[in-house]
Amino acid sequence: MLKTAHVPSIIFVCLLAACAGPAPVPEQKPDPLSDAIVVRLGIPITVPPRPTIRGRPAYPLVLARLGIEGHVSVDCAITEEGVPENCVVQQSTDGRFEQSALQAARDTRYLPATRNGVAVRRDHYVTVLNYLITRAS
Repeated sequence: MLKTAHVPSIIFVCLLAACAGPAPVPEQKPDPLSDAIVVRLGIPITVPPRPTIRGRPAYPLVLARLGIEGHVSVDCAITEEGVPENCVVQQSTDGRFEQSALQAARDTRYLPATRNGVAVRRDHYVTVLNYLITRAS
C-alpha cells in the first residue's frame, strides 16, 4: 500500500514522462544500394502518351447484325510527334474486328510520352478497342 508521502513523487514522475513527449524514433538508415542507383543513374520522370484525338473504330456490319461483340488489343509505337506507327494486332476475340481496330489505332493522335519534359518515342503502347452493342431500352 502506498504511503501519502510517496504519492506526490509518483505523480511528479508521471508528469515528467508525459511532458517529455513520445520516445524518439530510431533513425532509419537508407539502403545504400538504392541511393547509389539514384545518384548514379538518376530517376527519369516519364509520362506515358495520352490520346488527344481518338480514332473511331467502325463496327463491322456483319458482326453487328449477328450480335457479336469483342475486343482487339493493338500494339503501336508512338513517335515523338504523337503519331502511331508499326501497329500490329496483339490479341483479338474475332479476326473480323482487326482491320477496323488497326485503322482506328492509326487514326488516333497523342500527346507524346515525355522523359524529364522532353518528348520521346514510346514503343509497345497497347490500346484495347472494345466492340459492344448497346440496345435501346
